[in-house]
Amino acid sequence: MGKKSQSKQSKTNKQSALLRPKDETVKLSPQKRSELNQLVDKLLKVTSVGVNSGKIRDNHIITEKLLNKIINIESGITSNLLPKPERKVCTITDWMIENGAKIDGVEIGEFDGYEYGLKAVKDIKEGELLICVPRKLMMTTEFARTSELEFLFKNDPMLAHMPNIILALFLLLEKFKENSFWRPYIESLPNEYTTVMYFSLQELEELKGSPTYEPAMKQCQNVARQYGYLYNLFQNSSDQASLILKNSFTYEQYR
Repeated sequence: MGKKSQSKQSKTNKQSALLRPKDETVKLSPQKRSELNQLVDKLLKVTSVGVNSGKIRDNHIITEKLLNKIINIESGITSNLLPKPERKVCTITDWMIENGAKIDGVEIGEFDGYEYGLKAVKDIKEGELLICVPRKLMMTTEFARTSELEFLFKNDPMLAHMPNIILALFLLLEKFKENSFWRPYIESLPNEYTTVMYFSLQELEELKGSPTYEPAMKQCQNVARQYGYLYNLFQNSSDQASLILKNSFTYEQYR
């Protein structure tokens, strides 16, 4: 009986270790957390109100000011979700092959002005198979729904109907795990992106007059609102995923 109990305890400790952030997360002080809570409430009010085209810029400016304050407070939180100084692209192909992928005639290469892409290492015939990826190497909502997010997926209406958010949260959770199966893939991802979520107001203004201007503004509002909703969800929940993200989920990581 003693051995059985010891074995069970060992298994529990092993599972806990897998879910422990690789680097210790710095918790915010009660005062800072309270300040952040108030800012998030204001953010939700601003981003949840529908605005017409004439007011969308003014609404964006208010949102941006709130987000800057939120980012400033959350900069006190450190975790292994922070960008790595260098992408580890070379290991992803080894990981893929070890797990059943087939790669023939191409390899990952860096191209001036275009960053990374595939380059041919031999003459390729038309119709020739170059890459075959098994389903188990595809990060899909199928995996996300059976992960620590299962409870939230089944019980939260928004997450149940927005698989893209579930997938984004699954990616964040996997980045927290010490021995994540997905680590080689995650470490190959870019540290920065060039989407409208990273545009300054001046850069967004360059889109004015084009059909992309208003959708870009709305996208920024939508993501800010999603962040606020998820922040409150994690702060007020005690499920497995929320306990992991409660002190580590930030706007910078989510966008």
